[in-house]
Amino acid sequence: MIRGRVHTVDGTLLNYRMFGHGRRVVTCLHPLALDGSWYEELAGELGNGRRYLCPDFRGHGGTEYGATEITLDLLAEDVAALWHQLGIETSAVLGVSLGGMVAQALATRHRDSVESLVLMGTTAAFDAQGRQHTAHRAAVARGDGGMAQLVEPTLQRWFDEDTIRANGLLVERARACLRATDGGVHGSVLDAMCDLDYIQSSSEWKSPPTTLVIGGEGDTSATPEVIKALAAAVPGAELRMVEGGHMAAFENVGPVAGVVNEFYERRLGGTEQSS
Repeated sequence: MIRGRVHTVDGTLLNYRMFGHGRRVVTCLHPLALDGSWYEELAGELGNGRRYLCPDFRGHGGTEYGATEITLDLLAEDVAALWHQLGIETSAVLGVSLGGMVAQALATRHRDSVESLVLMGTTAAFDAQGRQHTAHRAAVARGDGGMAQLVEPTLQRWFDEDTIRANGLLVERARACLRATDGGVHGSVLDAMCDLDYIQSSSEWKSPPTTLVIGGEGDTSATPEVIKALAAAVPGAELRMVEGGHMAAFENVGPVAGVVNEFYERRLGGTEQSS
């Protein structure tokens, strides 16, 4: 593993990890409240001569929050700045939950740099009820003792009961991340998520990157219905469902890696690509 930090366009220090070896790059974007370290096991399973670039979003992991108001566009520009400073001209992009939203922003704003998309446990936009619920969570996060009130309800959305019983170490790791999260950062990112609307509003999505949409069969956050709607909204997108909940990428690593690798090998034609 390689670790490093770069400056974004506004001078904020962004932390990243690089797993694996090879010329082709896959940029892995993490969910809210977690960080790029969560991709280590999945990167190991994916393998196949690729490098996996895993940045921490602003206010997460080792990345500073910075002085600029957080938006999905800003998080995408941070990733683009990282690519530029590492000399990466094109990258496949894999995003889970919030990471899938930032992936959509990248594909909108930097279409020529995005080789392909894997969107997992995410959505194209929130309906009115979803925006209201997300805004409420943002308000709770900013309130007195806010994150403490969100920890257990969030875990119940992320993991089904079977996972909570059978994979206690994974759930406890997620619980620790949530407890360590700054409520102001959490609220700001939730507010930014409410503005998600790239696929229907941008002409870039008339001819999007090669896209795979993956959903967890037991996901109660990005439900199978939401996942199917996302896949239907992206021209040419493939849809696959896997066992697990919202965090299937981390709780069901082997099968998820198998689905992603099959997509890469079939649609991208091998692992060799200049970066």
